[in-house]
Amino acid sequence: FSQTDFDREVALIYAAYSDCLDRFGLTDEDADQLRALQVLRGELEGRKVYLPWLSRIDLLVLDGFFDFTPVQGEMLRWLIPSMPNVIVNLNGDERNQEIFRPFHSTIDHLMAIDGFDLRRGSDPGLVSEVVAPLRERLFNSEGGGGGPCVKERLAAGKMPAVRPQDASAPVFLFECSDREVEIRSIAKEIKSLVLKDDYKLSDIAVVVRERAAYAEAILRVCADESIPCNLEHRVEAPQIPAVRAGAKLFQLLKETSREDLKNSRASDLAHLIKTGYFSLSKEDLKALVEVFDKQFVVLLRDKSGTERSQSFDAAQRQDRLRASLGIGQWAPDIIENVIAYVGSELRANAWLDRARRLIDLFPSPEAARSLIADNDDHEETTVATPDEAAEELAKRKRPVPVHPAAIAWTSMILGHLQKLIADLPAEADPEELRGALMMLLDHLDFSNQVRKPFQKTDPSDIPQAIADVRGLESLRRAMAAAVRSVKFASEVVSEARLSGRASKPLLTRGLPKPVALSAFIDEVERSLNSQSLLISDANRDGLRVLEATDVRGLRFRAVFIAGMIEGGFPLRASRDWLYPHEERERLRKYGVILEDISTDTLLKEEHYFYQAACRATDRLYLTRPLTTDDGNETVASYYLEELQRAIAPVEITRVQIRGDVDTREIEHISTVSELALALVRQDERHRHHANRRALLPKKQIAALLETAKLHGYISPAALRRIDIERERNGERFGRFDGEITNEGLRAMLAQHFGPDYVHSASALSTYGNCAYRFFAGRVLRLEPRSEAALDLQAIDAGKLLHDILRRFFEQHRKQYLPGQDREELRRQLAEVADQVFDEHERLVPPLNRRIWEIDCEIRKLILDQVLLHEFRLQEKTRERGIVPVYFELAFGRASQASDPKSSPDFLKIERS
Repeated sequence: FSQTDFDREVALIYAAYSDCLDRFGLTDEDADQLRALQVLRGELEGRKVYLPWLSRIDLLVLDGFFDFTPVQGEMLRWLIPSMPNVIVNLNGDERNQEIFRPFHSTIDHLMAIDGFDLRRGSDPGLVSEVVAPLRERLFNSEGGGGGPCVKERLAAGKMPAVRPQDASAPVFLFECSDREVEIRSIAKEIKSLVLKDDYKLSDIAVVVRERAAYAEAILRVCADESIPCNLEHRVEAPQIPAVRAGAKLFQLLKETSREDLKNSRASDLAHLIKTGYFSLSKEDLKALVEVFDKQFVVLLRDKSGTERSQSFDAAQRQDRLRASLGIGQWAPDIIENVIAYVGSELRANAWLDRARRLIDLFPSPEAARSLIADNDDHEETTVATPDEAAEELAKRKRPVPVHPAAIAWTSMILGHLQKLIADLPAEADPEELRGALMMLLDHLDFSNQVRKPFQKTDPSDIPQAIADVRGLESLRRAMAAAVRSVKFASEVVSEARLSGRASKPLLTRGLPKPVALSAFIDEVERSLNSQSLLISDANRDGLRVLEATDVRGLRFRAVFIAGMIEGGFPLRASRDWLYPHEERERLRKYGVILEDISTDTLLKEEHYFYQAACRATDRLYLTRPLTTDDGNETVASYYLEELQRAIAPVEITRVQIRGDVDTREIEHISTVSELALALVRQDERHRHHANRRALLPKKQIAALLETAKLHGYISPAALRRIDIERERNGERFGRFDGEITNEGLRAMLAQHFGPDYVHSASALSTYGNCAYRFFAGRVLRLEPRSEAALDLQAIDAGKLLHDILRRFFEQHRKQYLPGQDREELRRQLAEVADQVFDEHERLVPPLNRRIWEIDCEIRKLILDQVLLHEFRLQEKTRERGIVPVYFELAFGRASQASDPKSSPDFLKIERS
């Protein structure tokens, strides 16, 4: 495979690409430039063309151009000779020709086009003493660092004039902890320059190497600091919440197989439900309610006694129960809890089957509470205990019951959602697929949910709602673009097949091939990724944020250059995988000039920094983050050393800025939130003896706090919370630590519990660690959500093992087990284990039967070890005549085989 073959293949690819653009009336930036070049030459696609307005132009001005693409160079070659007058304005400096060396080829190219009169001008602008040497000495190896001093060069007329008031203005380097702190420190310094030093925003510029890398952070910080900015706020379409919700649906529809699409995971459906952008229409909900009333209304009947029936009639009770369970409503939180309870990792069909089994087994909440209860044949009622805390602890260990009516309603919703998704065609015409997706979104009420905030009387977040509506339009545009794209590709492929050898019958050759749903969604996502939405326009009078390539020829009193790290400024050199530099040089010899990615890239990067640094007339600020967004340590740009060499003997003033709250000085605060935080912390530090460094006087802090309260910088609610925290951190427990201070309530509690009440150690531990958690669990009766697990929980496994052992040993009371057939005993133990496991399986259907079977076999191995241990134990105790008689292994439950002489009192250990 030779280089010539490679070039031919690349040429064929580009030729086919160009033909496709022409056939469908499309274009791109490169094609437009080539077409403009053909127009200048007077011929377009074999036809003579003429531009009458071109002959009427008298003056052509090229300002600030330094680097031309090959096509732009050819345009100038045809355009400049046809102009009567041409002015080319370039930036340069005779004292530092080395920094402009990478662009000598541009000047040579212009001089070869026509005979220009070269005129050199001087810069009469006033600059500060420190930044004045930059134009001559920055990146100038010939200038060195030992030349004449600044005053000598100024006296010799080789430097711009220096403003007397700026004679001592230094160059600053802000070393910030991260990029967020870097941008915020720039914003604070800008506000300081404007408010204290009489700067205007038009006198200040922020220069970055790539605006896209800093735009989002700059916009966010400037909005927080109330600084107008000339950046327009754009958001990529996939970042809009409504579009992200649609992307979750698309990921669900891109299942690898049709069977998986028709049988989605319950967790994926739960994710769709929780986005807040999908629902069922009122008509679909009404139809589901009618089906529920026919099949499952019996689950809503109250069987819990007569007290409640005295207060409410049956209809009222049922309506309240429906509302609490979310029946007839779209309640995402309730639906998600039920999905997790039944088993979120199950596929939809398996989830629905398990839900039906749970409803059949537990037709009431009371039945659901006994998921792992023992059979009545073996156990009686629970032994009464005076310790309510222990009882509550036991309740918490059991699964939290979910009302069977809620399971039934959720199963109907999941079944309906699964049917909507399964009805989508696996492959079809692009227009049919687009219609099917739009129909699915309509069934899921996507459009109405996006516009729902506008229907509220007092919408809370109008900007977000507007962005969601625009995201919805982007989604529709992406689908329409995907249809056109697939059609264009189909036509190109069909023509290629017709021109090729006949590999298919004549009747089917050339017919459009149906498009797979996943392929169409891929094209929709590609179209979405190419869209960006304008959220807010740029403020033309705001802070100037410029790229390093755009700052040439401008002038600012203060310039901030951000991102002074390796890989940031300068950028990392990129290589072309298609044509590296060596191949580009080879093609240049044959007249094929590609876009420049030569080894002069690093020199051009130095020139961009030179231009940015030399735009400052008064002050120059350099900033760099010490860590990247992912936490990696950065390396300082070597430009900092070059700049230090250029301004020597003056030293760069280095300022380290961290994001810690306590490191901020109150004089440097620039936002209301920072002021409120700093005043509160200063006031609190006055109340302690440690860390009293850099504190303002207490009277001054008090006065500032009063002013902040008066202007609403600190809300009364915040002040109340501060007082509460101070009381909680006092020397003794108070009302906000869980102590009951109401005397009437204290008397009622003393009467109810009394001095002899036995408290639970675990409950006291919970109370001591967090009174709020104790209140939520004991008073509000809030319990953790119960989620079905693939494997057997430890508490359930222990309960099953002890139940098996109890049943087995009951059959061999007062028997010497080592004297019997050991294999027969092992067989009996295995039979009892299978019986207990089968009972548990009927009560709690497993999520994964294979995992359940493996768990059962593991428990049987454990039971064999227990039986062998029992053999060895009875052999050791045989001489003393000890044989098992009584069995109390039911954990708090009394059995018929209990020792009649057992005491019902709890064991107490007291020191004498």
